[in-house]
Amino acid sequence: MNRNEFNLEFLSHYPFLAEAKKYVDSLKLELDDSILELGKKRLEEGIASGLKPIVELNEESFKNSILAYAASRLILSNWKNIYIRQRMAIAESKLARHYLSTENFENLKTIAEEFKISFSVEKDLVYIDVVSYLKYAPKDIHYKLLFIPLKEGKVKLTKDQLTRVLEEAIRARLEVLAPVSLASNKIQQIIKELSSSIPKHRIDQIKINSQDFPPCIKKLIAQLSSSINVSHYGRVALAIYLIKAGYSNEQIQKIFSFAPDYNFETTNYQIEFIRKKNYNMFSCATMDSLGLCIADCKCSNPSLFRRKLHLFNAQKSVLAEDEEYVK
Repeated sequence: MNRNEFNLEFLSHYPFLAEAKKYVDSLKLELDDSILELGKKRLEEGIASGLKPIVELNEESFKNSILAYAASRLILSNWKNIYIRQRMAIAESKLARHYLSTENFENLKTIAEEFKISFSVEKDLVYIDVVSYLKYAPKDIHYKLLFIPLKEGKVKLTKDQLTRVLEEAIRARLEVLAPVSLASNKIQQIIKELSSSIPKHRIDQIKINSQDFPPCIKKLIAQLSSSINVSHYGRVALAIYLIKAGYSNEQIQKIFSFAPDYNFETTNYQIEFIRKKNYNMFSCATMDSLGLCIADCKCSNPSLFRRKLHLFNAQKSVLAEDEEYVK
C-alpha cells in the first residue's frame, strides 16, 4: 500500500490498529534516538497526567504521534513495571475514547472489528452480541446485565455505552505486551530516566497490618498493591472502610497510589467527600451485588467483621488499645 493511501489523522487517533503498524512498517525507518525521544515524551505525558489530543492538525503531527506510540510500546516492552504498563494502557484508552465519542458508526465498526466485535445499529441504538459485551463490559454496576436490555442474545447500548466498551477493549489489549529482545542502551537510559522521575510513593511496597480486615477488603488492597484496576464501587467501598477504621487521608492515599490511573487531587477530593458525607459501609448484600464479596463471613457488613472475630464493634471509635490497627 502506498503511504499516501493511509488516513494519518485517523491512525494517529487509534495508533494501536493493525493499519497503523502497516503504516509504520511502510516508512522503513531506522530506530534512531529521535524516534525513541518521541516515545519517551509520550510516556512522560501519559504517566504524569494522561495523554492529550493532538493540537497541530497536520501530516507531520499525525506521523509523529503514530511513531511516538510505536516507540513508547517498544520502551514499555523492555520496562518490567506492571504499574507503568497499566497506567499507560489507561491513558491510551482514555485518549482513544475522546476520539471515539466524535466518530460515526461506520468508523466505530472499523475499530470494533479490530477486537472481533460486531454490532448493528437501529435508530441510533447499538445491538451487540452478549458474549462480546461480557468480554469487554466495564466493571461498573451500571454495565451489569441486570441493568442492560438483553434480547435474543443481543444487548442494547447507546453510542456512549459502546464507546465505553471499546475503551475497555483497548485498555485490555494494551495491558498485554509481547517481550521484545531489542534493548538498546538508549532504551535502557530512557527507562532509567523515567523511573527516577516517578514519585517513590507510587512504587514503594505497602506495609499494612491487615490481619483483621475482612476478605473483601484484603482483596481490594491486594489488587491495588498489584496495580490492578479496581472498579469505582470497589474503590468507594475501600475508602469508606478505611475511613471507618480510622485511617488518615495520607494513609489512604498511600494505598490508592498504586492504582494505574491514580491522581492525587482526584483521590484526595473523593476521600474528603466520602469523609464529609460520612457514608455508611456497604452491607455484605450490597458488596455481593457489586461483585466485591468473596467469602461467606456471616457478619452482614464488612465493618462488623472484627466484632465477629474479636467480639467488639469495629464501627465505633477506635479504642486506645486498638491503635496498632489503624497505623
